[in-house]
Amino acid sequence: PFPPASPAEAGDGEAEILFTDRAMLLLLERGYFRKLMPYRGKEGLSGRQEHSKDGGLSVHYANFLGHLLQSSHSSTNLKAAACRQAIAAQDAEQGAALCAPLLQVMAHGGLFLATYACAALVNLSQAQDTVKSCLMDGGVVEVVLQQLASNDSDLTLYSLMLLVHLTKLTHHRHRWTQAGLVDVLVNILTSTYGVLQYKHRIITELCSVLGQMCNHEETREKLCDLGQSQVIECLLHVFETAEGVRRELPWSEARPSLGDEQWGPLPAAAAKVTSKVLFTLKQLAANTPSAKELIGRRAIWHIVLDLRCEANLEHLDWALNAITLLVLLAVSRRNVDLILDANWPETLRVLSGAEGCGETMRHRIAQIEERVADFAPS
Repeated sequence: PFPPASPAEAGDGEAEILFTDRAMLLLLERGYFRKLMPYRGKEGLSGRQEHSKDGGLSVHYANFLGHLLQSSHSSTNLKAAACRQAIAAQDAEQGAALCAPLLQVMAHGGLFLATYACAALVNLSQAQDTVKSCLMDGGVVEVVLQQLASNDSDLTLYSLMLLVHLTKLTHHRHRWTQAGLVDVLVNILTSTYGVLQYKHRIITELCSVLGQMCNHEETREKLCDLGQSQVIECLLHVFETAEGVRRELPWSEARPSLGDEQWGPLPAAAAKVTSKVLFTLKQLAANTPSAKELIGRRAIWHIVLDLRCEANLEHLDWALNAITLLVLLAVSRRNVDLILDANWPETLRVLSGAEGCGETMRHRIAQIEERVADFAPS
C-alpha cells in the first residue's frame, strides 16, 4: 500500500495506491512517472509558461517522490532511486516539497540512505532560499550535527556541502553557532588536516563553511584565540602540503621546479583546496594583526611565486582568493617586505599581462600596489 501524504490530500473515500516495489523502481528509473507528471516551466510575466526544462521537478512529481520516501513500504533501493531523481533535478523550484521527506530519510534511514538524501538536499538548496528556510525550520540543524558525528567520510562530505549552502545567511549562521557547529568543525579539521591525500574533498568544503562562519565576529575571534591559533596552524599545514613545499611529498606528485623563483602549475585538486584555505585564512586574519603576521611569514612567498605562473591564473577562484589575501596582509612593513622579497615586480608584470583578470581582480592588484608603495623607501 502507498498512502497519500495526508487525509486531506486523499479526499473522501479515495483508495490507497498499491504497487510492486520492483516494478515501481523500474518505472521510476526509466522516467515513466516523470513523463506522467512533467515540469512545464515557470510562468512568465505574460502569464504564459516559459521554456520547459527536462530536468525540472513538477509539483506533482515532487509530491510523488516525497510519498515514496516517507512510505514504510518502499524498499531501500526505491528510496535511493527517489533521492537520485532529486539529485538530478535541474530546477529546484519545487524542492521545498521534498524537504521534510528527505530530512526524515536523513534522520532515520541509515548511513546509505542518509548520504543519498543529503546529496539530494545539496542540489535542491543551491540558490534556493525557500528550500534553505524550509530546512532550517524543519530540524536540519540537529540532523546534520548527528551526521557529522558519524565519522562516515561520504556522509561528512555531503553534510559539509549542505552546510556551505545553509551558512550563507546571517540569521542561519547564528542558529548554527548557537547549536555548537563551530566546535564540531574544529574537531573535523584537527582530525583530518594531516591526511590531506585522503581527505582533500572534505577539507575543501570544511574550509568554505569555516570561512563563512567567520563572518560572525565572535566566531572569528574564538577561532583565532583557540589553542593559540591552532586552527590557523592546521590551515597553514594544509596550505603547505598542497603547495608541495614540505620535505615529505604531498598527496599529488611533487611539483616541478622551473628555477629558483618559479614553480610549475598547481594541480587542479591542489588549486581547489588551496583556494578555500586562502579564503578561510583571509577571514580569520581580518581584524587580528598577530594572525596577519603569522600567515604572512608562512604564505606570502609561495602565493607571490604561484601568481607568477600564468597557468595558475586559469584557476580564477584560487587567483582571486590569493590576491585578496595579499591585499589584507599588505598592511604592515614586515609583510610588504616579504612581498617585495618574493620579486613582486615580476609577478605584477605577469598579472598585468594576464587576459583572465577581471575588473575585481585588477582593482585588488592595484590595492596591493598602493600598499607596497606606501611602505617603499623614499
